[in-house]
Amino acid sequence: MDAQAKAVLERIATLSPTAAPNNDDAHWLAMFRNGVANLRAFAAPPEPVVSVTNVIAGKVPTRLYRPAEGRLPLLLHIHGGGAIAGSVDGHDSALRALANRTGWLVAAPGYRLAPEHPFPAMLDDAWDALNWLKEHGGAFDIDTDRIVVSRAGADRPDPDLSQHRPAPRRALPLARQE
Repeated sequence: MDAQAKAVLERIATLSPTAAPNNDDAHWLAMFRNGVANLRAFAAPPEPVVSVTNVIAGKVPTRLYRPAEGRLPLLLHIHGGGAIAGSVDGHDSALRALANRTGWLVAAPGYRLAPEHPFPAMLDDAWDALNWLKEHGGAFDIDTDRIVVSRAGADRPDPDLSQHRPAPRRALPLARQE
């Protein structure tokens, strides 16, 4: 086995709790969430950005990563984790890098996780945070004519948040969704 791969696997083993003999769903979920949280040990060191601000966007805790001063377009990024795990904290390094590479203000909503909050809670939270940020864009120096939504993870649903909303809530025009 490759020495670097072996070292990574050994590190993962030291971070992982021992499985209980009778794994029920709740125990499996706790183990999975723990494993996802432990992935932070492999993240790159966080890059500096001009500012990191925590806001409550409507009812959704949301972190804003500002790579530069002045009016910036907004990239709302929905973190990975299968809608059952992960957090903004766990993706902090990647979110900082995303802000620096794009030059856009990155907003990361701390959406509610399933199964405690079933689908489409994640999308509802992202939609609510997005609408709140558009409405309050002036306070955060956001170019509200340039808004993009992105979603991480191989399990990602279509990032078109508007398709999951009743028609009256589909009024938010987006520059792009990835």
